[in-house]
Amino acid sequence: MSYFLVSVAVNSAIDIAGKIQGGDVPLNAESISGLVSKASHSNERSTDIATMILLVLWAIGIVDSYREGRAKDRAKEPDTKSV
Repeated sequence: MSYFLVSVAVNSAIDIAGKIQGGDVPLNAESISGLVSKASHSNERSTDIATMILLVLWAIGIVDSYREGRAKDRAKEPDTKSV
């Protein structure tokens, strides 16, 4: 997922840089900002889905780490009921 998100961002940056170097776009902040906005809207659906999947997997990883840590802590605690 992160590879997909990074590759989309890099490809968009390369396309914009090529347009600037080719003289298709004037070198000012407004025109470059417009190109960045247009590029982000063209990939919006696929990047939104990839971002949501990445966030869900990240949250699952956090919950699993917490669960594993609690299980290890319980295994280390002495058994006070048998005393």
